[in-house]
Amino acid sequence: MTGLTTSMGTTFWEKLANFLAKDNGFRILYKQDKKLLQPSPFPQDLRSELDNLKSLRKSKEQKISMTECIERLRVVAKKINRNNLNYIDPPSGHGVDIYLIKDNIEYVFDLKATHPNRGDGSRFSDQLLDWYCYRLSREPLASIHTRIVIPFNPFLPQTWWQSQGNKMYPLEEHHDIWVENEFWDFCSGKINTLSLIKEAFIDLQKDQAFINKYRQKFRNYLDN
Repeated sequence: MTGLTTSMGTTFWEKLANFLAKDNGFRILYKQDKKLLQPSPFPQDLRSELDNLKSLRKSKEQKISMTECIERLRVVAKKINRNNLNYIDPPSGHGVDIYLIKDNIEYVFDLKATHPNRGDGSRFSDQLLDWYCYRLSREPLASIHTRIVIPFNPFLPQTWWQSQGNKMYPLEEHHDIWVENEFWDFCSGKINTLSLIKEAFIDLQKDQAFINKYRQKFRNYLDN
């Protein structure tokens, strides 16, 4: 599965997740739906609270949970004047990979490589806070959950957190990041979904027509 850590692989995971989620009754939002947009001009009170929360999240002495951050953003968002606000595309790098809705609850995901860099935990935390802030600035009562997703674990027999968790502060295990079946079972509504995906890969390895098609797509990817 190492070939699926590239950007081409990320596209594959996105399509697979959307397929499973749609089959499980989720509504899929795409980039053109423009659901998660940044307020412009950015309300100063909201900006100040967002910056403060980003700092508190990274503090060893005063760290607060993402749940508390969300509620604090919600309180400020309720008070802002929206009469003169527009909503624009977020900065580059803040886009959403997967956006699902079910029972009026929104779920926003960003799929990441299995080998994060040092400092990515802080960057990912900022990104999740930005997403919450953008969405609540428009609808303070919106029910939304954002997650970083690691689609599979190449570090067995270690868990992904045992191998890479030291790079992820201040993110919270099982809450801010979902690894493997935390994500796949959520999308499919079934248990141990990743094992079924792996079994499908094994079956595809026996399909020569698929292998030839995949090789050609991979060559095209390398040439671009």
